[in-house]
Parts: sequence; C-alpha cells; structure tokens
Amino acid sequence: MALRYVLPLLIAPLAAAQSFEWQSTAGPTAAITAVQIYADGSVLGLSGGRLYRSGDDGLSWNEVAAAPDTLRNLRVEGARIWALRDGRIETAAWLEAEWEVRSPATSVSQFVTHGDSLYAMARGVNYAFYRSFDRGLSWERVQLPTYAPPYAPLVPNTFRILSDGTLFGYSTAWPYVSPHMRSGDAGTTWTETTCRGERVVTDGTRTYFAEAPFINKVGGRGGGLLYRSTDGGVTCEQLSVGSSVFSVKVARDGRLLVGSASGLLISSDAGDSLEKVAMKGLVVSSISESPAGTLLMSTGRNPVYCFDPPCPVTTLPAGSYRWTGDEHPPTLSGPRTFVPTVSVFNGELMAGGHAIYRLVDRFESEAAQTQGWAYTGVNGAAGDMYVDRDQLIAVWQSGQGFGYRVLAADGSVRFDLERSGPYDFDYVEGLSSIIRTQEGRFLATSQRILYGPGGLYQYASESSDPYWDVVLGDVLGLDALYQNPGDGTIYAGCNGGLRGEVYLENCPGVVVSDDEGQSWESRSNGLPAMDGRTEVFAFTTDVTGTVLAATRDGVYALNGSAWEPRGLVGVWLHDLETVPGVGTLAATEAGDYRIERGVMRWAGGEIWQAVGTGLAGRTVYDILGTDNLLDGETVLVAATDRGVFTSTPLVSIDAEDEAVPTEAFAVVAYPNPFAEALTVEVALPEATEVRTTVYDVLGRVVAEMPARLLDAGAHRLPMETNGLAPGVYLVRVSATGHPERVVTLTRVR
Repeated sequence: MALRYVLPLLIAPLAAAQSFEWQSTAGPTAAITAVQIYADGSVLGLSGGRLYRSGDDGLSWNEVAAAPDTLRNLRVEGARIWALRDGRIETAAWLEAEWEVRSPATSVSQFVTHGDSLYAMARGVNYAFYRSFDRGLSWERVQLPTYAPPYAPLVPNTFRILSDGTLFGYSTAWPYVSPHMRSGDAGTTWTETTCRGERVVTDGTRTYFAEAPFINKVGGRGGGLLYRSTDGGVTCEQLSVGSSVFSVKVARDGRLLVGSASGLLISSDAGDSLEKVAMKGLVVSSISESPAGTLLMSTGRNPVYCFDPPCPVTTLPAGSYRWTGDEHPPTLSGPRTFVPTVSVFNGELMAGGHAIYRLVDRFESEAAQTQGWAYTGVNGAAGDMYVDRDQLIAVWQSGQGFGYRVLAADGSVRFDLERSGPYDFDYVEGLSSIIRTQEGRFLATSQRILYGPGGLYQYASESSDPYWDVVLGDVLGLDALYQNPGDGTIYAGCNGGLRGEVYLENCPGVVVSDDEGQSWESRSNGLPAMDGRTEVFAFTTDVTGTVLAATRDGVYALNGSAWEPRGLVGVWLHDLETVPGVGTLAATEAGDYRIERGVMRWAGGEIWQAVGTGLAGRTVYDILGTDNLLDGETVLVAATDRGVFTSTPLVSIDAEDEAVPTEAFAVVAYPNPFAEALTVEVALPEATEVRTTVYDVLGRVVAEMPARLLDAGAHRLPMETNGLAPGVYLVRVSATGHPERVVTLTRVR
C-alpha cells in the first residue's frame, strides 16, 4: 500500500546518556570591577555579578560563597559590605555574614556610602533621592532641584561623594543636561558648579572631574575631558590630556592617576603634565589602589569613543590588570570569565567574552589537556561568533558601535562594516547575532539601540559604499537569528539578554521570514510569557526536522503555525544545538540556587536527560559539537559563566560496549538536512530483522535497504542517496515485534 500521509514521530536520539565528566579548560580571566578594600586589608571586587576576594594583592581571587549573585555598585565601609541587587540595596556586616535588604525603594539605580550615611537614587517616572544616617535602617526622601528646559532634574548614574561628604550629581537625560550640582549639607541644598564629570576625586586641596566621552541624541559628541578646581567646582580649569579621559584617581602618595583611551597616565604635578606609563592602547575605565600600593585597573576597548585622536592599536586584551610599575603588566589570574559563545575556527577552539581567545594547544588525543588560552587580537564583548568561510566574525553584544570584528585565517584582525547606513546617526548599540543566509545575504540583529531605528539589518554589499540597511526597524530586543537548513525559513527571537538587562519594545517574541529576510511576520502563538515578556534565546532543528525554540520556560516545538511544549518547563534555556550522533542538546541556567542541570539531551517526548557530570552550579550559555578537535571524534564544548568546558573524552556512540536502552526500539537519521551521505542509526533491545525504506512526499519508494538480521545493540546503517532531488523525505524503519519508526528529513543541494 502506498504511504501518502505520515505523521512524524518524536523519536529519541540513539545516543544513550554518555557517561563522561566535563573537563574545564579554564578560559580567559574575568574583568574585576568596583574594587574596594576590606577591613583586613584584602581586596574585594565584582565579576559577573559575584563577589570575589583577593588576599595576595590581586594576584589570585576566590569567590565569596556567602554573597548573593547579580551584585553591582560594590561599597565597603570597614567590614560592612554594601551592594545593589535587583534594584535594592543589600548589606552584610562582614564577609561571611548573611545579607539583608536595607533599601528605600525597589528601583534604586545608584547609591553611595559615607560612614553611617547612605544616599540613593531611585529611577522611575519621578526620580527620587533618598538619604539615611543610620546605615539604611531608616530613610527620608529629599527634593532635588529642577530646572526649566533644556535642563532636567538630577538622575542616576551621575552621583558621587567625596571623602569629606560633599555630594556631586548631574543629569544625562538626553538631549537635556542639567548643570552639575554640588551639595555640602547631605543633599538638603544644591549649588551649581562649572566643572563637569561623573568621576570626582580630591587630593584635599584640588578637586578633579573626569567627564567620560558621550554621544547625545542628536548625534553630537563630547566629553572625554579632565577638569581641575581649587574651590570645589565653582570655577574650573580644563587640563590637557591628549586622549579621551574615562577615569581619575588620587593615589596615596598624592600622584594623579588618569585612565584614558590610550592607557594609564600619571602626573606628579597636580595634572600640569601627564606621562603615559602603562596599558597603552587600552581604555582604562577604572583605577583602584590596594593597601600595598598596587594599582588594579579595569580596561575596555571601544574605538567608537576614541574621537580625537583615534584609539591606538594594542596587542593587549581588555580585562583587569595589576600594575606595580611594568609597562606591560600581566592580566589578573582569576576568576574565570563568563563565556557567552564558543566556536571552532581554523581547527582551534575559540572563546568569546570581553575579548576573543583561542586554545594555545590543539586537542591531539583523548588524554590531551589544554595548556591555556591566547589572545587573538579581537577585543570587545563578543555576543556571537560566526564562521564564514575563511574568517571568524565576532559581533558586539554590549558597548557602543555598530558592526563586527573579523579574524582572518592568517591571524590578522580588522574592523569591518561599521557604518549603519545613510542616516544622521552613526552608531547602534548591542549587535547580538549575525548569519549569512543561504542566498549569501548578511543579516544582523541589534538588541540595544543607542541612536537608530533598531531591530534587524541587512548588509547592502552591492552598493559602491556598502552599509547596513534597516530591514525591521523600531524593534528592541531582537536576537537569536537562525535559518532552517531544510526549508530556508529564517527565525529571530526577542529576549532581554543573558541577565535580563535588555529592554524589549515592539518585540512580539518570534518573527519569521520565508523570503530570505525581505519580509517578516510574527509567529509566537503558544510561546510562554514570563513577566509579561515572550523571550526566545535560540533555535535549532531536531532530528525529525522540527524547529525548536529555547525560552525562559522550557523548549517549544513548532507545529504548523503554533508552538507546543517539548519539555524542561520552568527552566531558563540559553541555547539549543542538534549534534549528529548525539542528539538535541539544551544549555540551561543555574539560577540563584545554582541548580545542577548543565547540558540536557532530548530523550523523546518531553523527556530530557543530563549529559555528563561536572557542571554543578554552572550556567551554560552556548553548546557546540565538533569533530575538528580530537582525531575526528565528536567533542562537546560548553561556554559557561565560569569559563569553557569540554567533554574530553566523549564516549563514542559506536563503541562496542555502548549502553543500549533495553526498554525501546529507537531510531535517528542524520545529518538533517543532508546533501550526500545519510546515516540511519538503530538501537535494538534484542536481535531482530530490520528494514529501512525512504519515501517522497507523494508516498513513492525512492530508496530502500534490504531486510537484515541485526543483533541487540546500536547499529549505524549508511544509505545511498544519489539521484534524490532536493526536498522532504520520510525514512521508515521497521523491526519485527516493534512499532514502525518514521523520521522526516530534508535534502538540500
């Protein structure tokens, strides 16, 4: 009887749960920010929202286990520790003490401490300023000065306090900017200053103001300047620096330390002259000093903000550095940075984070251990890496600047495609995902928009002056570009970023295009909404040809025009990947409770099983499976919040002693889609006769494999596909004594 309509079954991949332990490759070190000195002289700092302590002057760092996650704005007064968490001020009496909330509101964006006094800014429709004189046990709201346009009230992120208790603040509510204000009576009254700057320090005689570079809403550029005042900012003198200024600090020995776009500058004459001493070519965004006099610096690499002169070329990666006088200090030895994306390029494993790194030693055997990571020369926060022929493209996930950075096969680095189009604005913030479509077009999404229509872009390469053109504008939060290799449909998902920091606007959840990105429509029916937002972080096509979506509430499968649950309900997923011979894998969020899930593998229906051990408490952001690292054997790689892990050695599924499920007959066929070679894998609970037949969508037999007796266990059956035209096919596998299994596959050219 001709088979004309077959409903594809959700077949569990053949590979049983592999028994291996994930091996840490360490990975590049993380940037340490908000460095503070603890009561015992040790150094505290934040990295990835977690609190770390160094007892050896910044040489090594250990996580403070008692501290909660997602901390920022660290402040230390003796032994008491303060930080912001989810819009609330929290504190602990000492390192190992329990943290408690002492906050005037749930929307605090910035706070400062001075002894027993605290001052806090809360965001909202009406910005509020609060103060407390009893360590946050009680608060009072203080009215801030307001100004007629073009000025605005004081707002968060521009709020500083000096050692004598003087408060400074100003507004950056574009395009309106208030005068810079000063208060010497705990915020009761404010007076205008002529000096500008969000970083304010004093040496007891002079006050220094560092105004970081900015681009305003109408495209104007400014800032990057250093000012000096002898009367608390009432009158102001601009100092000559010769480079954009980002930070300023007065050292214990009285020297003026300036973090600039071309490195660390030091002055011994109160800023009259400045000498470049270290970190040349890196943006020094913050400077701290340990009790021993060591300088701990956080750095970045942001060419957009180097206006005049341009940012110099550097061979140093962004991150954190410890400086004791060397011109080229080493990076700090820990902790390990979060890695949002991994890739394999030129036969080497690449890791993206605050910069792109590669493994120094390639995998040579199952016993090979990685020897460390080397900086590739590609700086910037890589939100996605895409291998395009003989080049690796890294897009920026945060920081201003539209475009991407390219690492060529010969190791050279270039900045490419930085123009956003023939518009009045020049830059777009937060490029998050990029693909080359089957017809050769480049598409890219932008999650955060600085000054542009935002959303989804196409590279207009046919122009004599190529640029990125808006395809889908006025949509904030688009990410997760994916093209179904079978039917060519392109998917893009909306999400709020790895930590929920991205604002979503006009973003319906999932948009799809059936014409190579020229037109788009929403396809979000059935997807879950968390906190009023439908978020999708990744797509893949499983072994049955079904498109899957990773959400904050599990895996969803597309059935026609609607999405249906596929398991892991309640789990925040960051990535999905279908690996030939292994199955569909999901990368999970550990959450505040550091739940041990790690990488999960689809086992059929809505059942998912953990793959391997050793990822306890780790959040996994990206997964890949590759056979280009270890003598042709499949290696799984996981990018986590604590570096990169691999499955070396991965138990091969064609090993003679491979464990086979005894309760069911399972089938998987790959690759899907396929171009030439096609492999059908069968798992049998007992010896039986197996027949394999391939049908086209009209029910005609187009290929078949004669019936053969197979022993219990796992078997790989290669199939000839020569002569099959591109299209959709059904592979039916029958085994005596078991229900038939049907898999849907797509052949491409």
